[in-house]
Amino acid sequence: KYGRIKNFHVATREVGNKVLFLRKLVAGGCEHSFGIHVAAMAGMPREIITRALEILEDLEQKSIDAGDASFKMSSSSKNAHKIQAPVQLSLFQSEDPNAARIREAVESLDLNTMTPIECMLKLNEIKKMLD
Repeated sequence: KYGRIKNFHVATREVGNKVLFLRKLVAGGCEHSFGIHVAAMAGMPREIITRALEILEDLEQKSIDAGDASFKMSSSSKNAHKIQAPVQLSLFQSEDPNAARIREAVESLDLNTMTPIECMLKLNEIKKMLD
């Protein structure tokens, strides 16, 4: 309908379960959406990303079970994260619970009385909370 409008997408490369955006525009559409990957890169809470991956896996499985011949699943989708248990976030919870624990740990510190070694040890302890 509009001759001057063209469809482009950003070239990507998948490495394991990570997506690298190559900063190159390529003509045409892409095979699947990278919305979950973009949300993770934007800093969305892990629980939301995990739940989104679980929902995506369920939708892909339902499509396969229904015999949708046009459905294609990439190798990264086939090896999606295994979800341990469904997570239901509170409607009013606005931050990652892990981030709240880290914030509490940092706020409880009295940096003026800590030695450099104590600071390094505490930083290492807080870093382990990220895993």
